[in-house]
This record gives sequence, structure tokens and C-alpha cells, in this order.
Amino acid sequence: MQPADYLDAAKEMLSTESEAFSRSAISRAYYACYHEALGVAGSLGYESPTHEVSAHRQLHSFLIRNNDKKTKEIGVRLQALHRKRVDADYKLQLSISVKNAKFAVMESMGVMGLCDIVRD
Repeated sequence: MQPADYLDAAKEMLSTESEAFSRSAISRAYYACYHEALGVAGSLGYESPTHEVSAHRQLHSFLIRNNDKKTKEIGVRLQALHRKRVDADYKLQLSISVKNAKFAVMESMGVMGLCDIVRD
């Protein structure tokens, strides 16, 4: 299993005009980026906490504090995707559209591309 597999699943979910699939697409798109960014951070010396609620915030902060502009951008964009993922997964009173999901998938593709650039 690779992070891109989550992104592929998110893209497939976009073909269904369903709020549940839109919410799931946002979640999968975020986790594709999360795992890709975790690999980037690991190559920079980051050690992921195990089973901590704040693991996501810690990763975002680590990346944002980095001196490299593109690495910082990964952290900022990942943090924004995380907020969208939290809305999609936990805030059922919010309406999440296919348009919202498409935006999250496009954004995640950008973050994945930045991760590739930083790794090279």
C-alpha cells in the first residue's frame, strides 16, 4: 500500500454524486498527503509519535518550521487539508459537496507533487 493508493481511491469516489462519498474522498485525499508528508519529514529527521491525538498537528508544525520554502508549503497545505478532513469526518451538520471534494483532491495532488520535489 502506497500513499498514492489513497489518492486513487479518492478520485474514484468523486464519480459518485453522494455526500458520503464526497466526505470519504476528502478523508482519503488528506491521508494520501499525510503519509507522503510523513515520509518527507522522516527524511528530515522527524520521528512520528505513536498513537497520539496531536500526531497530525506535530507533523504539520514540524514541516512549517522547516527553513525550506517548499517544505513549509507542504506543512501549511497539509494543515488546511486536515481541517477539511476533520469537517468531512466529524461535522455531519455541515454540507459537503462534490465540489468541496474535488477541490480537496486537486489540493492533495499539489501537495503530493511538492513532496516529490522536496524528496528529489
